[in-house]
Amino acid sequence: FNIQNLIFKSVQFEIAIFGYLKLNNEEKIVNEFDRDGHHYKIGVKADGQVSVYLDDETKAHHGYHFPGVIQIPKGIEIDGQMVLRLPIDCDDAIDQGIKDLK
Repeated sequence: FNIQNLIFKSVQFEIAIFGYLKLNNEEKIVNEFDRDGHHYKIGVKADGQVSVYLDDETKAHHGYHFPGVIQIPKGIEIDGQMVLRLPIDCDDAIDQGIKDLK
């Protein structure tokens, strides 16, 4: 039993896992637009997760892409209203962004 070898292998494993997670956690902004006085950024990840950033927020609101809409299960508050479905016009950009990240 060699403790140094065990520690070394453990560190190698952690680096490999971190690299995998970092690689698969990359997000690509695929569209930006202004609507009703707000600025929206739409991002995607390789696994298909869609993120919506409102105005200058750095915290993403995560959702699912369906043709013409992003469904946001936890909602996003816009002008005092809780919005669960955000109409969009960037289906092709979302699909291409996911392909680019894979």
